[in-house]
Amino acid sequence: AAKEAFLYKPQDSYRVGGSQNKADKQAGTNLPGGVITHFYLPEYDEKKDTVSLYYLSKNGDTIQTYSTFASEDRNKLKIKKGGNTFVWNMMYPPAKRFDGMILWWGTLSGPVASTGDYQVVLQCQGKSLRQPFRILKNPASEGNEADIQKQFDFVASVHKKLDEAHQAIID
Repeated sequence: AAKEAFLYKPQDSYRVGGSQNKADKQAGTNLPGGVITHFYLPEYDEKKDTVSLYYLSKNGDTIQTYSTFASEDRNKLKIKKGGNTFVWNMMYPPAKRFDGMILWWGTLSGPVASTGDYQVVLQCQGKSLRQPFRILKNPASEGNEADIQKQFDFVASVHKKLDEAHQAIID
């Protein structure tokens, strides 16, 4: 019945990975790992309407952007008229890649967001809708919030240095 786009408040999400077993049709389906974002679009024209989701850090900085017209497939939103669901995997962008790169036993993946308060922004149809959400500590984790933040800071610093090195090679 809504005549305007609507962004639902995401539920608090635990900082755990996860996947769904979609092959077994007789078993239940677990929720996907990540921040589940639901939104509603009463109208949508795939040829001209740009829809974007922005995930913002505690400080309001943009962590990840997903859009219907993103240049990279990993950042492309697949949208339809009506109800939509998108799952953010809580990861920062990957490090830069370059032609001919060989990276054995390593990954370019960005760090997983730390625990705390975040925001998601939906931009569409000339509107900007915003909702807060929290990322919670994995209940099975032995670390405390300070440990998780130290881990994030360390991984983010290594990731930044790797990104700088790759940019230097590209240059």
